[in-house]
Amino acid sequence: MERRTGEKKMLSLGGRTFKAGIVHFMAYPEDLIGPEGYLAGLETILRDEFFDVVEVSRMSPDAKKRVLPLVRQSGIEVGFGAQPTILKGGLDPGSTDAELRERSLKEILEAVDEAADFSAKVFGLASGPDPYPGISSPEAEKAREENLKRLTESLVKISLRASRYGMEVALEPFDRVIEKKRLLGPSTMCARVAALVRTAAPNFGLMIDLSHIPQIEETPEECLNILGPYVVHVHVANVVLKDRGHPSYGDQHPRFGVPGGEIDEIKVARFLNALAKLGYFDGTEMRAVSAEVKPARGEDPDTVLASTKRALIRATSVGPVV
Repeated sequence: MERRTGEKKMLSLGGRTFKAGIVHFMAYPEDLIGPEGYLAGLETILRDEFFDVVEVSRMSPDAKKRVLPLVRQSGIEVGFGAQPTILKGGLDPGSTDAELRERSLKEILEAVDEAADFSAKVFGLASGPDPYPGISSPEAEKAREENLKRLTESLVKISLRASRYGMEVALEPFDRVIEKKRLLGPSTMCARVAALVRTAAPNFGLMIDLSHIPQIEETPEECLNILGPYVVHVHVANVVLKDRGHPSYGDQHPRFGVPGGEIDEIKVARFLNALAKLGYFDGTEMRAVSAEVKPARGEDPDTVLASTKRALIRATSVGPVV
């Protein structure tokens, strides 16, 4: 696919510059466009100088053989997402079922090794399911605490494996009751886990997705005030929540500007400004902000990708927003 190129300009907000990222496995979803479209989409991203970071997931050996040379030629930074492996594979690294927990841990550790093949800097993952979604009771809380204990142990093992490759591990909180129904989850619980894991594995942190925050009934300010010290990566994305009959209702990451969407460019700018106040962009190494947008059935992935780039540019052109 040919693309018109131009001078690369780093995105910035309020004088703070960051890397623009894109989640490949959402921008070009294999279940909608097939294996060839999925790989061609990655090649499209690698040839687009707008993006400094691409997030990939597990691939077949043949697919890796095709794209790895291009990844290396592109000079792009890679993040690796094990979330699809966990969500689609029914994995649970915090399960009280020892067999399931060990199988989950084995597959996730294999994903860490695969991420190293891409020289990934950040390894993203999700927790297992909430054992009692939507239920608040002594029995439910006891079960959650047991899962948290097991999850913390597994996260330490995963983080220590990733540390061999100089990789950060970023656990991404999801909703509790809407769609993914994950254990993590609420910010207070995520902070507890992050603090415990970091005592043994300093390379562990959290990945905050702007579209997930309203799904756990928090505001960006509430979430970041609790989780700020642990944030190592962020996603910006849209979400539809008010209309349950909407085809993109729930954790579907529709394009920015979709009718009924909760997140617009002003809210993205506000989120980035809140991150800046917490010092997310202040380190010696430039941080990334990745867009996670999925074309709906019938939408063209290339066009939605272009729309996503325009949304990022508009969000960073409005200046600091409070």
